[in-house]
Amino acid sequence: RRAQVLKEAGGPDTLLHGDLWRANAFVTATGNGTRVRLIDWDHVGVGPFSYDLSTFLMRFSPAERPWLLSHYRQAVAVVGWRLPAERELNVLFETAEYARFAIRVAWAAMAWLHDGAEWVPVELAEIARWFEAWRPVLDEKNHQS
Repeated sequence: RRAQVLKEAGGPDTLLHGDLWRANAFVTATGNGTRVRLIDWDHVGVGPFSYDLSTFLMRFSPAERPWLLSHYRQAVAVVGWRLPAERELNVLFETAEYARFAIRVAWAAMAWLHDGAEWVPVELAEIARWFEAWRPVLDEKNHQS
């Protein structure tokens, strides 16, 4: 199912910020609406839109996410793009989260093997807690597209 959703709803690869959360986004009002400027591009990469979108949404409370997603849907609709329904988005977001887990584990393993980094067991325990606490980004029952 995951591979099918990625293929059908993942969208094309795009430029990713890689660390998209509130502290890295400056929003200002202009005469033509709002303008967003992103800073801290040290994790830039290429991949599916869902990687950055899930990172951003997860930094807000579950109650705020539908409103934010609605505005995002409207913005991408202007350029002719349609986001998948919440069920598919949750699969995409979960996949992005698994990728983040894998990256953190890989970095910790490399630090352990190459440097004998003493912080690695603490990091791995944190990753395990993060994984156990993970919940879907969107509430599929209350907010269908």
